[in-house]
Amino acid sequence: MFDHLLIGLSGITVANESTYVIGQNITKSDMPQYHRKTARLSTLPNDNGVIYSYTHRETEDILQKLYYNNLSDFSFYDELYNYYSLLESYLTIGDYVAKFNDIYNVLSQLTGSRYRINDLISNMHDLVMSIRSTSDALDTLKINIEHQITSYVEQINNYLTNLTRLDHNLLDNRDQILEHLSNIMNTNLVQTNKGINILSDNGLPLILDNTVYHLKIQYNNNNINLINDIGTIDVDSGRLGSLIYMYNQYIPKIKNEINYLVSDFIRNINQIQATGLGIAGEYESVDSRIAVPDVFAPLATQDLPLEIFEGDITISITDINSSTRNNYTFHINPNIHSLYDISNFLSSLPGISASVNTSTGLISISALPGYKFDFAGRDTIPATNTSVTNPDTSGLLSALGINGIFDGYNADTISLRQQFIDNPNLFAFSKTGEIGNNDNIIRLLDVFKSSLFTQNNFIQRMSKIITDIGNFGTTVTNSKNYSKEIYNDTYTKLSEIIGVDTNEEFINLLKFQKMLESSSKYISIVNQTIDTLLNMF
Repeated sequence: MFDHLLIGLSGITVANESTYVIGQNITKSDMPQYHRKTARLSTLPNDNGVIYSYTHRETEDILQKLYYNNLSDFSFYDELYNYYSLLESYLTIGDYVAKFNDIYNVLSQLTGSRYRINDLISNMHDLVMSIRSTSDALDTLKINIEHQITSYVEQINNYLTNLTRLDHNLLDNRDQILEHLSNIMNTNLVQTNKGINILSDNGLPLILDNTVYHLKIQYNNNNINLINDIGTIDVDSGRLGSLIYMYNQYIPKIKNEINYLVSDFIRNINQIQATGLGIAGEYESVDSRIAVPDVFAPLATQDLPLEIFEGDITISITDINSSTRNNYTFHINPNIHSLYDISNFLSSLPGISASVNTSTGLISISALPGYKFDFAGRDTIPATNTSVTNPDTSGLLSALGINGIFDGYNADTISLRQQFIDNPNLFAFSKTGEIGNNDNIIRLLDVFKSSLFTQNNFIQRMSKIITDIGNFGTTVTNSKNYSKEIYNDTYTKLSEIIGVDTNEEFINLLKFQKMLESSSKYISIVNQTIDTLLNMF
């Protein structure tokens, strides 16, 4: 008879334990990565009651892994979208196409009148400031990304450490950490008898048998790589993968394209300015602005920012006293000639001298008293019909920054020379020096359509850069939306398996309450029966 009391008592015990599990489910139903728990019951031998066997944790390993992968994919494009929006705003604010068009339109009007020369210089200055602003913004963006990469690496290392310190019975806490980790980078969890292994996408261990191999940042040729004591860690997913892609590839790509265009623009404008003449006429002295590291070595070996080609350079020297002008041509082979060789050639000519500063790597060219010079390639005086259409086929003048409108050689270094801001009339309108001659303006208009050095159209090239960025943004947006749909779908399917349905839990709670009431009533009946039997005796 007393066995019947134990049967009823087992029902009360099991009902209480099961109710506790249900209460945990309801309480933690909103907790990320909480897996629903289910009481597993079994009967005692000979049907002598019921026993609470174990707590079953609902899970689906394949779907769980897929969820982490899809989270990493979505996080990659979400982070990429955030930084792309900043990048797009920098180029939109610059509005370079409009600024190139403004310069072109003013140049077109200068062929008939010089009254808009101040507008031309102003427009050029606006373009320079926009270019520098964008270049600085891209540099700042890379610095901010670098800081965020550092922050993410610190977070990853903390998560890895916490995983090894975590009681492995706390599986929900482990999955929460893995979810945070997947948001930053994709990993693979491998459970072993010795503990857990966490592997990177390329299979290198981050945790091996509970030993942590922390990530470290390595800089290589302005790129960021992630390493640990095992090797190089490839990260091409999650928010960290997105930032490394932006830092190592996309921002440098955009900046290189802008730098290449700006370098070509600087070179073309400076080349036309240097081989033309302004109102002031010929020069008394000019200095280079781009340094040559070794003035005695061949120019081709000096890694100059603007290339020097094999070609001819013609200098015209005017004797003011006798009103005569002679042309002298020097064939330059950058594989043979040094800056010092060019200086020696110029110094050998009558009426000018040249010197090289070995400390600064710059060359100075000066006219002797009673002489002036230019690089316009005009006919001699007396005339001999020996004018030179292209007086510098080597590109030496623009490569060294001699007598250009712009200083610098790319988007990082470009600036408008102060002398043109102070005196716009220094602008070289002419090839002949005559007041009405517009040859150089026409050359400038032509160069907007076809570069002297690359035969490309500046406005079209700038438009293409902006269009490509817009297309990249469209791709990122579409990929983000698609990956979000996949992620949400996986989350929904996983939640259907591991998630808590509070309505279902309340129904289960009522079931075990009924069990508790029934067991209590059963014990009461057994107790009354025992009392009755005892009273009979």
